[in-house]
Amino acid sequence: MKMFHQASNPLVGNYCKNSAKASRDIAKLKRYYASVTFPEQLLHGLDDLIGMEGEREIVRDALKFLNNIEEFQDDPLLSPHTRFLLGGAPGSGKSILVNALAKTAGVPLITMSLSAFGAFPKKIKNILDLIFGLAESMPGGCIILFNDYSAVESIGANQMMFFHNHLISKIVKNNNSIVFLSTTAESFKVPTFYFEANAFSQNKTITMQPPTLKTREELINSYFKKYQLALAEDVSAERLAKNTFGMYPKDIEYVVRETMLYAARKEHLLISSKDFNEVMLTMVAGQMHNKLTEKERISTAYHEAGHVIAAYYSNPEYILGRVEITPRARSLGLTQEEAGEEKYGLFKHEFEYNIIYSLGGFAAEMVIYGETTTGTSADLLSANACVALMYQQLGMSEELGPIVFDDENGFCSDKFFYDSEVIMQAELKRLQNETIDIVKNHRTQLEALTQELLKHEVLLGNEIKKVLDAADIAAGIEPKPDKTTSAT
Repeated sequence: MKMFHQASNPLVGNYCKNSAKASRDIAKLKRYYASVTFPEQLLHGLDDLIGMEGEREIVRDALKFLNNIEEFQDDPLLSPHTRFLLGGAPGSGKSILVNALAKTAGVPLITMSLSAFGAFPKKIKNILDLIFGLAESMPGGCIILFNDYSAVESIGANQMMFFHNHLISKIVKNNNSIVFLSTTAESFKVPTFYFEANAFSQNKTITMQPPTLKTREELINSYFKKYQLALAEDVSAERLAKNTFGMYPKDIEYVVRETMLYAARKEHLLISSKDFNEVMLTMVAGQMHNKLTEKERISTAYHEAGHVIAAYYSNPEYILGRVEITPRARSLGLTQEEAGEEKYGLFKHEFEYNIIYSLGGFAAEMVIYGETTTGTSADLLSANACVALMYQQLGMSEELGPIVFDDENGFCSDKFFYDSEVIMQAELKRLQNETIDIVKNHRTQLEALTQELLKHEVLLGNEIKKVLDAADIAAGIEPKPDKTTSAT
């Protein structure tokens, strides 16, 4: 007889009918990278979660079931759906949501990564039997979370079909557990027979969304408190929230934690907005590296100043943020707009503003040198991708019409591809000429900003505004209204 040398968890007896057998089963599960967590070991319940209002509302059915499990076991028809499909990017809060549900319901949580089946392909039946057998030994109910659902595709067609069939049979027979299938894939695709067998329901699919601006601000304030940060006066949770658009909770916490470590390495007594800015720039553009030659410094300064000039004097909504000529792992310089109003949809003219901004460095090099450098490559890719999206996917061309370039649902002929390419090329040339004209007409401002960049290497919002205002006044132009938020 095989012996398992495992210190018995005193909590096992509180939730399992046979604590000795349950302890052995828990020890076996650890061999397959599965774990059992009891509610006393979890920190936060559903009411402690920041944001996730929609997600919490969907799992209320699970909470209702677990709080009244004996009633629903007597009459299964009264039971709400107890099976959920859970999707979202890494760090989007999937596990946090399930952990909070277990904490609030006061039931154990069994967690397993389905990627483990790649290491134990012949143990699929044994592992599933072990998990659901342990669940059945918990009369008060439990939650089962299967992570990495998409990893099942790697175990082979025959074993994958066996997994599906055996999992469905176990789920359908189970009457005391909530089951979550979780994936980080872009879309959650399960075989149709999952729904035909009533193992899952389409209306119990949860897709984790990036947090809203308000939620990000609340998260940031909670992380400030969690890590007990000593903050400078210029640090604003609202501003950080705007600059973390699209980030999930785990990403935002990473920014806060890394900034704390960065400030400690620099021996800063207080963490400033510059510290946060540097950490986020490093995430995007990489670490700083060797200095540029003097010739490269000058051409890079003109290039980055060109981005600012093109955007600032074409787009009334552009907010000055940061421009630098400190070389990084993925760029020689960098220009960054200050985040403004949160937008989820763009008009055609806003796409055109983005293209003009992208071509600003190209235009500045043409104005100053009459030719361009290799530093324009990423900008050109961005501009081309933007115009392709406008015309081939969003129907923003009057000549082409509201059609889509797609081999399944739209036009994909060689003629359409050729026609769209000709029109996009003409549009890019038009915007290129417009951008060059903007830079030429603001040559004084370009020179002034370039010289300040060469002196200081990094300029923030209000510093850029002062330079441009002085150059505007010298050129007899009334300065634009102040839209900057960077204080230093």
